[in-house]
Amino acid sequence: MTDNNIPYIDHTGTLIIPVNADPKYHYWNGGQSLFDTLMELNVTENIWNKYTEKPYPGNARNVNRNLTICDNRMLTTLSNV
Repeated sequence: MTDNNIPYIDHTGTLIIPVNADPKYHYWNGGQSLFDTLMELNVTENIWNKYTEKPYPGNARNVNRNLTICDNRMLTTLSNV
C-alpha cells in the first residue's frame, strides 16, 4: 500500500479516506470506527470536533482521571462512615 492509499487530513482539515485505502478504514462498510481512524491519524482537537461530539482523547483522559480521583475520595469518605 502506498501513501496515496491511506487516510489523511487535507489542507482544509477534511478527512480523506481514499476508495483504494485498506478496507479497515472503510467505517461505512464494517471497517474500524471513524474515531479509531482519527486517533490513528493523531488529529488536532479542532479536527476531532469537526467529526464527532465525543470528547477529544486528551480531554477524555483528564475526565477519566478526575472521575478516578472523585471515586477514590468517595471510597475514602464512605470507609470512614
